[in-house]
Amino acid sequence: MKSKANKPRRIVLRTAGEPEPARRPEAVPVVVELHSDGFVQVFGPRHVRPVIVDRFDDSGPPEIQADMATLADLYHELELPRLHRLFYWPVHVLAVGMVRRRTPEGERRRQESLSMIRECASIHTELLERQKGRVSA
Repeated sequence: MKSKANKPRRIVLRTAGEPEPARRPEAVPVVVELHSDGFVQVFGPRHVRPVIVDRFDDSGPPEIQADMATLADLYHELELPRLHRLFYWPVHVLAVGMVRRRTPEGERRRQESLSMIRECASIHTELLERQKGRVSA
C-alpha cells in the first residue's frame, strides 16, 4: 500500500487577489421514465427543476424537414422558462435515446436472444481453447 507521503504534491501559485478556479459541480442523478401511453415521470432530488418539452411532429417532405425542425427548435426555446433556455443547446445534451414500445413478450425474446449469444460465445471460447491445445501440443 502506498503512503500519501510518496505522492507528488501539486503546488499552484496564484497572484494576490486571483480567484480560485471554478470547481465542477457534483453530478445530480435524474431518471426520466416514459410510459407507453405518453405519460412522463422525472425522478430526482427536490432541487432539480426539470421541464418536459413535447416536440412538434416535424416530419414532412424531405426538402423542408430541416427547416421544420429548426422552426420547432425556435418555438420550443421560446416556450421554455428563461433559466432553461440557457441549456437548450446541443452542447448541453446529456443523454439520448429512442422511445420504443416494450412488452413482456418482447423482453422474453430479448432475454432468449441474449442467452443464445452467451451460449455461442462460450462455444467459441471452448473451440479456441481446443485449437490452442492442438497447436501447443
